[in-house]
Amino acid sequence: MVETTQTINRFPPEKVLHYPFVVLHQTMGVPETWCYRRQVLTIFQLSDGKYIEQESSRIFPLISSQTLNQFLERGQQSKNHNFLIQEFRTWLRQRNSLQ
Repeated sequence: MVETTQTINRFPPEKVLHYPFVVLHQTMGVPETWCYRRQVLTIFQLSDGKYIEQESSRIFPLISSQTLNQFLERGQQSKNHNFLIQEFRTWLRQRNSLQ
């Protein structure tokens, strides 16, 4: 049976289990996870079974959370997302050529 929105709204759940993805990732042993909450991106890396906030990514060492947050903030203020994406790509190429 396919439930419509009307059916779902008529019978709300009695309980809802909220299981944060970070806890799930930690249990699975995911070495790095990025959280975007309240318009801020934070990078966490697994160390001794617990996530510790880090400034940069192991996977993308050229990118810091500070830089990502600057681009994300500009993206929220900008109407021209294509230009911002192109600017981010250019920034990545420049950083990559320095390595």
